Amino acid sequence: PEGRGLGIVTQSGGAGVLMADRAEETGLMVSELSPQTRAQLAAVIPAFGTTGNPVDVTGQFVSDPNLLLDSMRIMMSDPQVHVGIVWLQLMDAHVDHLIDIFAKIKDLISKPWVVCWVAAPEAALAKMRSKGIPVLRGADPAVDAVAALVRYAEARRHWLDDAPSRAALKLPDLDLPAQPGPVSSLEGRALLHSCGVNTAAAELAVTADDAVTAAEALGYPVVLKIESPDILHKTEARGVVLNLKDAAAVRSAFAQLIANARQYKPDARIKGVLVQKMAAGEVELVIGLKRDPVFGPVVMVGLGGVLIEVFKDVVFRAAPVTEGEALRMLDELKSRVVLDGVRGKPPVDRIALAGMICAVSQFGVAAGPRLAELDLNPVLAGPQGVTAVDWLMVFD
Repeated sequence: PEGRGLGIVTQSGGAGVLMADRAEETGLMVSELSPQTRAQLAAVIPAFGTTGNPVDVTGQFVSDPNLLLDSMRIMMSDPQVHVGIVWLQLMDAHVDHLIDIFAKIKDLISKPWVVCWVAAPEAALAKMRSKGIPVLRGADPAVDAVAALVRYAEARRHWLDDAPSRAALKLPDLDLPAQPGPVSSLEGRALLHSCGVNTAAAELAVTADDAVTAAEALGYPVVLKIESPDILHKTEARGVVLNLKDAAAVRSAFAQLIANARQYKPDARIKGVLVQKMAAGEVELVIGLKRDPVFGPVVMVGLGGVLIEVFKDVVFRAAPVTEGEALRMLDELKSRVVLDGVRGKPPVDRIALAGMICAVSQFGVAAGPRLAELDLNPVLAGPQGVTAVDWLMVFD
């Protein structure tokens, strides 16, 4: 299909409404037929039928199955209709005639379409499929199949359009850690920077004095985070303190983080405290990688930051991705409108955000099968760019 415009022909108005509702849920667009198309339909459909979309040919279809041929031919010729579904039920006495009509429709119409034949006899299904006519027995499966076909067509077009950009991608040359396990924040930051991922400035402090020195070098306000290979999820250990504005606050937070870490996991290996410059952004996102046993490295983007598991608004792609594919990932997020700015907030820099998704995806491919996990969470996006403020990287 060249688009998402769906046309429906049924012998039942109720079935048409249900299918139209399902179509909207799956992202299809129930096309509005042109006045010319509706006039042509009115000339062949009974007056008590419906010439809008869904087109209802009514029970008259039982006595005159040719109504189906004319209605499908007219509806599918509308330029706003890209793919069609015809719905019918029973019709055991007209099986051979219907199959002949469907065969004629197949010859007349170049656009894709499927048949939803409720309670179709097995013999009818076999004959239809032998003629290359797709047929299903339920309304929802028929709509879902069309939606999948449309998504595949769109993905294929994008894949072909992106071929030059994909060929131009260059993977970074990474110096991976020799040992398995979680990577320290600073080592992970260096690896991310080597492939173009922007992260918040940071320094490691092993004493409170070191933390103050780092904070003054970075510039207030700062964030302090516990640094331990045994505490990977810092917020659960109360291992993060935000918006520290002076030396006294830094000293107090340093002592508190060490105490919290000891209480959370007494045997944890504590390497010190990470001091970071506070980063700005309008929207919190998550960008990550995982290794799928079938597709290999897969890149993910989602909205929500610490609430990612609540919102579950995420999109996945096989890595690496081009900038165009990364932008389409953002468009598929359910809450994508947040990226455009709400309640007076400015829109985020989508190009910068897409660039980070691309860079992370290339990192995943370059790192190879040793990369077990990579999470950038949160990633702060705003009108001036995108910054990863926390990252978890684990190697096998």
